[in-house]
Amino acid sequence: MKKLLVSTLLLASSMGMAQSNMATDAAQADADTVKIREVSYSCRQGGNLVVTYGFNAQRLPTYAEAFLGGKTRFMPINLNLSSVAGTTFGESEDSWRLDADYMELNNYHKIGLATVQDPANEITHKDCRVVKTRKIKG
Repeated sequence: MKKLLVSTLLLASSMGMAQSNMATDAAQADADTVKIREVSYSCRQGGNLVVTYGFNAQRLPTYAEAFLGGKTRFMPINLNLSSVAGTTFGESEDSWRLDADYMELNNYHKIGLATVQDPANEITHKDCRVVKTRKIKG
């Protein structure tokens, strides 16, 4: 009985640690990237936006990078907030965040952006449609 309790506690604590690390850090996102694509968007709110995406060997996104708020922002994929319903980039609530429909290498060129939010959760870009794509690497 004690072994079962200890095993259960260890499993539960490791699950908590795994969930807290689900937002990929910048170094890991960059290291996992094997293909890079650039997408130009025209947004209903916020004007034009160019986003560079990294993809891993499994053809899934690893990061998004865009010029926002006067600086180039690197936003690793947030696995806590991403699912088959949508893809979210940005490490935490107090950083830049980009939300889109489910994205992979096969469909990135068709997927519009729902919103881009600044660290104060203000929407800076909304309803963005793809205008142009460019292959950068791989």
